[in-house]
Amino acid sequence: MLAKFRQPASGLTHLAGAALALIGLVVLLVRSGNQLVDKIALLVYGASLFGLFLASGLYHSVCSSTRGIDLLRK
Repeated sequence: MLAKFRQPASGLTHLAGAALALIGLVVLLVRSGNQLVDKIALLVYGASLFGLFLASGLYHSVCSSTRGIDLLRK
């Protein structure tokens, strides 16, 4: 399976980071107060963290053509 990854170590650690970001987001939302502003701020932060790790994990994992890698880089 690892042979299918372009950069296995980076890809797997960043995908694990995306999973941990989701877990952390849920924990923070459960422990946050009842203020709507707090929940919105946590959702923005958690979604951004998840999105960044997911994009990076896919970039490092996907075996694609040069055009495909360039598309992921943007």
